[in-house]
Amino acid sequence: MCGHGPLRFAQGDEVRAGSVARGGECRLPRSGTGDTGTAIRKLSAIPDTLCLADNLSDGCFHLNLTLVRLLAARGDDRQAGALLERWRWSGGSTPSFVLATLELGRIAERLGDTRKAAECMASW
Repeated sequence: MCGHGPLRFAQGDEVRAGSVARGGECRLPRSGTGDTGTAIRKLSAIPDTLCLADNLSDGCFHLNLTLVRLLAARGDDRQAGALLERWRWSGGSTPSFVLATLELGRIAERLGDTRKAAECMASW
């Protein structure tokens, strides 16, 4: 069964994920195989107005942080930075805000904005 038994690969081996095979090998579902385009489209489709409700604002922060990370992983740092700049404040004075600020610093560094990167990193 998936998750049980000895590993069938060694450190340094290339490992690919797919779906559960007949022999019970562990594989990720199709949605976990790197379809960032679909994830970005679906997360981008969530309207900001939905996040204005008090009971949804925290969840929307994390959804937007996930969207930022997907955009950055795809190389779209400008869009990721703009989105993060707009949403990081909704995290309040929480560890989530710190995480978002550090993420913004890394994005700013990749974009060559050393002042913004230093400002974000020095905040913590």
